[in-house]
Amino acid sequence: MPRNATPFLNTRVAVFVAVIALSVAFNFLQLSTHRGKVAEAESVVVPRQLLFSDDFNNTLTLGWRPIDEGQPGAVSQWAVAADGSLQQSQPINAGSDERSVIDKPGTYLLTGNPDWTDYEYSVRVKSTDNHAIGIMFRYQGKDNYYRFSMDNKRSYQRLIKKINGRYTTLAENGSKYNIGQWYTLKVRAIGSNIQVFVDGNRVFNVNDSQLTSGKIALYNWRQQSAYYDDVTVKVSTDSFTVAVLPDTQYYSLYFPEVFTAQTEWLASERAKQNIAFVLHEGDVTHTKTAQEWRRALQSMRILDGKLPYAIVPGNHDEGSNLFDQYFPVSRYRNLPTFGGTFEPNKLDNNYHFFSAGGIDWLVIGLDYGPTDDKLVWANNLAAAHPDRHVIILTHAYLSGNNTRQGSGPTPDVVPKPPKNNGEEMWQELVKRQPNIQFVFSGHAVSPDGAGRLTSIGDNGNKVYQMLANYQSFGNRPGQMGVNGGNGYLRLVTFNPGKDTVEVKTYSPYLDNYLTDNDNQFTLTGVQL
Repeated sequence: MPRNATPFLNTRVAVFVAVIALSVAFNFLQLSTHRGKVAEAESVVVPRQLLFSDDFNNTLTLGWRPIDEGQPGAVSQWAVAADGSLQQSQPINAGSDERSVIDKPGTYLLTGNPDWTDYEYSVRVKSTDNHAIGIMFRYQGKDNYYRFSMDNKRSYQRLIKKINGRYTTLAENGSKYNIGQWYTLKVRAIGSNIQVFVDGNRVFNVNDSQLTSGKIALYNWRQQSAYYDDVTVKVSTDSFTVAVLPDTQYYSLYFPEVFTAQTEWLASERAKQNIAFVLHEGDVTHTKTAQEWRRALQSMRILDGKLPYAIVPGNHDEGSNLFDQYFPVSRYRNLPTFGGTFEPNKLDNNYHFFSAGGIDWLVIGLDYGPTDDKLVWANNLAAAHPDRHVIILTHAYLSGNNTRQGSGPTPDVVPKPPKNNGEEMWQELVKRQPNIQFVFSGHAVSPDGAGRLTSIGDNGNKVYQMLANYQSFGNRPGQMGVNGGNGYLRLVTFNPGKDTVEVKTYSPYLDNYLTDNDNQFTLTGVQL
């Protein structure tokens, strides 16, 4: 029996109940506000999830590719401006200057997934020039796409399609934009219906079924100063991926280029892989030096504005205030996915909301060997959101022999009282809540750095528990692996329509997949 198998809300933790009650009330207020915003939206079918976003605040354009269709030899210049917006500053153009000629080949910046079908694409744009600026969508190649553009000098807003190299006007009016003013452009492409909005006002509503899926792009023609910001894509798709970053301690200490290769790849591939969220399992650093924390922050901030993520500290991160110095709560407080923390100004135990695959998710991040009060907090969070599927993210939980730490013999360093080990976390938290469905952890070492276990909770629900930790990969357990682990990370793809979860293990540093049964497998019958 676990050492603290007393009734769940006992006198030892009563002092926390009042705090939890306030937290729960705040969470319900957040959800009510969110639902109110949804109710105010246009009464049409909208895509299910925010799958892609980019605010360019980290000064990077990872995942975007420039394509210039203007005069031969001319090269566009896409770069992040001082205000954090994206600027294109070269007048790339070809073709006629006349308003009636609709081809207007210029330059565009491309990203996305060719399989994106029904989606809502939004971006803020501004021009301090007077030529054409706009967006492209359902892009299947340079000869097949839709494009909305507006031109100040020629006084038009225009929606065209290009099919097999031939341009056709779908809709047009005589409006022009104001130079130097920001506008929000939005396209909602659902089935054959295409709606275009400018600052929330619908300007075009047409039906065309020639292109049903494709990438997105930022477009301009003859522009010397076109600006773009706050790109979002909401996609109606069932499948999505959660990426898992195992222990990065040796990367922060010796191999920062490996850590950076991981996050750069995630940022670049987020559209192609349908990545909705990233989980860092802890042991961010090895010896807790300021240099290691600076390196870790440098690598993780590549995800800022591009991919939401949760991060928890491991045992190698404990005993230092540098975690909260380099990853302060203030960095996350205003992010749309961020829910809150156990302690007001400490990120050690945190929670996040996101929606993907038509499912609402709650991620609860717990530190190394969370104490009883933190498990009470996590229990109350899960109970307060019964409509959300819950992912528990923690550093130490599963052993390399596919058992929970503390449930039997283990070669791993196991949390000691008053900390709770994996088995005690199972008894006091994970198995109690019917909506806890997944547990992701690192810390433990094994020959291949992987482990998994499926257990039945108190409410008959299956809980899928997975270990990934490649710090010893290619060496003996407990020893530093080749290049600190060779950059392997987990890609967990959820397929709600099939009730399956596919797990792959990939190294962006080596461009290599591990295909053995421990590192590449499919869970079936998952109730998503």
